[in-house]
Amino acid sequence: MACRESGHGERAVADLTEAIQLDPYLVQARIGRAMVYLENARLGEAIADYCEALHLQPGDLASIFYRGTAYLHKGDRAAAIADFSEVIRLNPGLAVAHANRGTAHACNRDYDLAIVDFTEALRLDPPAAGIYENRGHAHAGTGNHDLAIRDYTEAIRLDPENPSPYQGRSKSYRELGDEENSTRDERRAQERSR
Repeated sequence: MACRESGHGERAVADLTEAIQLDPYLVQARIGRAMVYLENARLGEAIADYCEALHLQPGDLASIFYRGTAYLHKGDRAAAIADFSEVIRLNPGLAVAHANRGTAHACNRDYDLAIVDFTEALRLDPPAAGIYENRGHAHAGTGNHDLAIRDYTEAIRLDPENPSPYQGRSKSYRELGDEENSTRDERRAQERSR
């Protein structure tokens, strides 16, 4: 992210583009440029470079993963799911691939599939507050607010200063008719948002 913050992203792109022009088969230069594009939200260009890297080096796990990430940020959830599924096929123990595929499923409102992926990600990498929160959102999406509250509570235990799981838990309490706990969590979320 340093390139984005310090304004060196364009310089890095120029240097990597020059390297690619000198050697069009230099896969690492394409992957490096794709990463700079991804960090700077130039998603179409990142995807194009990852596709070219995969043409030159088929099956490269990192290129497939980060292309899936670019697709997810671009909103092409079907392509993201396909890439994360391929990463999982190649490396089933990569928790972040399960979590990202779960996020894509949740964005599609395929909450049951999202829950399966988030659960597997948690099995592989248990102390992940964000994954508990995301699974809480998916449980809330299915209407299972008791399970949502359980996951939001675990996310809060792991990261008590993050306002987001308090907000999610507040909504689930409200859905269950528990205004007292809902109001308490709203207040806690606001305190942490300052």
